[in-house]
Amino acid sequence: IQLNNFNVGRLVKQEANLGRVTATGKITGTGTDPKYMSAKFSVMAQKAELKKYAYRNLVLNGNIVKQNVTAFAKMNDQNLKLNLNAKANISTTYPSVNLVLEVDSANLRALKLYNEDLRFRGRVIANMPSTNPDKLIGTINASNLLVATKGKRYQLDSINMVATAQGDQKDLRVRSPFLSANLTGQYKLTEIANVLTNEINKYFKIGDGRPLPVSETHNFSFAVNAQNHPILQTFVPQLARMEPVNIKGTYAETNSLSLTGTAPQVVYNGNTIDNIRLNLNTTGKVLNYSVNIDKISTASLKVNKTTLEGKAENNRLDVNLNI
Repeated sequence: IQLNNFNVGRLVKQEANLGRVTATGKITGTGTDPKYMSAKFSVMAQKAELKKYAYRNLVLNGNIVKQNVTAFAKMNDQNLKLNLNAKANISTTYPSVNLVLEVDSANLRALKLYNEDLRFRGRVIANMPSTNPDKLIGTINASNLLVATKGKRYQLDSINMVATAQGDQKDLRVRSPFLSANLTGQYKLTEIANVLTNEINKYFKIGDGRPLPVSETHNFSFAVNAQNHPILQTFVPQLARMEPVNIKGTYAETNSLSLTGTAPQVVYNGNTIDNIRLNLNTTGKVLNYSVNIDKISTASLKVNKTTLEGKAENNRLDVNLNI
């Protein structure tokens, strides 16, 4: 197989994402049905345009034996240098994947993947027996992470994800230097947003208020903890300070939603907000909510003991503000 400046995007009607490709490839083996195919492949791409950037110098080698794929890739582009070793079983809609990805350097602005200066390097190891988003099983670990932007460099500890599933019970945990999150219980990850929207629509309509599709019963708990970290100021420069923000909650199919949140102090764009407490819960046909703040300080104003509270019922929202 040989392509010389071939317009792949035009062929597949994806010219906004794909462009021209110059490459040579070779496939040797037996069978045309992926279930029984046994073949080796090699590709050398001198140029491949993706999202208006021309990637250069990609080498890919591997084999497929009865839907088990092994692949080795190396990219030596001036703005992206990486090595990838991967194995996958493609016998199901969502393949199982094992991979090791070593990114020596990636310039995201040059690659037209980010509007501002952002470069990184790191190592990613993934062991995912199931990549089905509604039944994730496996681990992903990113380590040796270095992020550089606007003349500053940030060394990050590892970022980890662990997902388990046993019957209809699932557990998803994410850990990083600036964010930790847990999701535990009976749920489909792709339907949680619909579940929560439908729950709120019982009390106050969002949009047209029509029920969103949900295929299974949901009962779950969640928790999020956000920590201040120097890299956050890079992406949110107005955020000068943030003491740990904690949010936790539960949802039960029997018309029950509960959420609490705390933030001891947030300093944003010169404004300071002290001791934020958030509460939301549903009881019967009513959704109750409250937000309490000890102090709000701006350059020209200081406000103590602010409370915003109320309820939603029968598509009516009641609001009480006390300052």
